[in-house]
Amino acid sequence: MSDSSDDATPYYEPLVDAEQLVGEWLAPACPRCGDPVVWVHSRGPDDHRASPCGCRLGAVEAREL
Repeated sequence: MSDSSDDATPYYEPLVDAEQLVGEWLAPACPRCGDPVVWVHSRGPDDHRASPCGCRLGAVEAREL
């Protein structure tokens, strides 16, 4: 057995630095309160809520986010 690093699982360099990517991403603003929206919960065709603020959104507003 060898202690050489050649036997180790290959390491691949990431294409994009994760910190750089997060720094460049801006969450869209909630159309109701202006807080950043991370995701939209859709509970049916007419029930959409921005998260984490919890504001209720119309179908068009949810689609635009």
